[in-house]
Amino acid sequence: MENMMIPCTSKPPVIIPTKLGNSTEFSQFPTKLTFSNTRKTHNPKLSDTYLNYLSRNGRLTEALSALDSIAQSGSQVRPSTFINLLQACIGLGSLDLGRKLHARIHLVEENDPFVETKLVSMYAKCGSLADARKVFDRMNGRNIYAWSAMIGLAQNGRKWQALCLFKEMFLAGIKPNGVTITSAVSAAASLRVLNMGREIHSVALKMGVIDNVLVGNSLIDMYAKCGELEAARQVFDKIEEKDVYSWNSMIAGYCHAAYCGKAYELFMKMQESDVKPNAITWNSMISGYIQNGDEDRAMDLFQRMERDGKAEKYIRIIIMVGFPLRKKRKKKPVVSIVKNLH
Repeated sequence: MENMMIPCTSKPPVIIPTKLGNSTEFSQFPTKLTFSNTRKTHNPKLSDTYLNYLSRNGRLTEALSALDSIAQSGSQVRPSTFINLLQACIGLGSLDLGRKLHARIHLVEENDPFVETKLVSMYAKCGSLADARKVFDRMNGRNIYAWSAMIGLAQNGRKWQALCLFKEMFLAGIKPNGVTITSAVSAAASLRVLNMGREIHSVALKMGVIDNVLVGNSLIDMYAKCGELEAARQVFDKIEEKDVYSWNSMIAGYCHAAYCGKAYELFMKMQESDVKPNAITWNSMISGYIQNGDEDRAMDLFQRMERDGKAEKYIRIIIMVGFPLRKKRKKKPVVSIVKNLH
């Protein structure tokens, strides 16, 4: 392996590999690196190499110190390197480290919109709507990725804000993509706002993203949760390449509405398709039968699961604890057990 010495203020000099790849032994990197304090002797390429190493290993406190050393040398870092550091903050869920990184954004070589977008994403995913909105509002050119990051707040319980932002984006003339539409539909589903869900469905049709399986799945879930099973089934039938989430959403919708017969028909069709039932599918079916008082069918399905070697521990809880309680007419404990599984 080729190595290169980086001038440091302390001795001996630190040795860092000049190449990064799958074969690089990251353990050879130092636990701490003191960069040269002059631009003349500072090597930006190796600085980026070291910072990327720290970000990959979650050593962000050291990365902050390294950034301060880079600042003293009068040098800067590449936008991609700063983005990697922000991604590491997201991985750690550390808002404090994210704010400290933000304070050093002046070290980025150029005003990069993707760095600003990543900042929005970092604040949103670390739970600070106020900070995310501040960065977002100060952006000169808000791209679809910045809007997606903000609308993605739906994942952090900010459902209404996500829907308002989606409408704001649409009115601003930004064309939504599959990601933004999926996030908005999911927010509408959680809030059970059918009219809003229908409006977003219309937007998906106009934008030509209705064939996106993620969009389709979110629409099935939204209509099912709002009690519009016919609309959910229409969306389901139009999805050409259904995945396991497509089938599960429709089956769960039927079970929840006590249409176990229709759920079972779909369950059988699923097994004839290229997509096979998973634990969630089986759980929806068995739970549906239990909730609707058909323990015999639930037991039949469970025994079939056992024969196929697919029985899961949490379904065993229903069978071993739930059925005896139901037979003793103690129905409430079973219902609570089933609900806790969803």
